[in-house]
Amino acid sequence: MKSQLLKSGVGQYLVTLPAGGSPTSTTVVATAVNNSGDYCNIARWTNTSIYVDCYDGTGVATNSGFNVMFLAKE
Repeated sequence: MKSQLLKSGVGQYLVTLPAGGSPTSTTVVATAVNNSGDYCNIARWTNTSIYVDCYDGTGVATNSGFNVMFLAKE
C-alpha cells in the first residue's frame, strides 16, 4: 500500500502512511518545495498519519508543495 495525501483546507494536509510495525521512536520533518518563501510545519503525527500545515512568507496559510521525511526506529 502506498502513502496517500489528502488536502483538508487551505495549506492543511494529511499524509497517511501504510500500517507497519510499532516503532519505539519517530521523527518527522516537512519542507516546502518552492522558492517563494513558503514553509511547512508538522502539526502532529502518529505512526500512520502526518498532519502538515503550510504558510507563505508572511505566515498566511497557503497551498504549497512539500516533502515529508518520516524516520522510525523499532
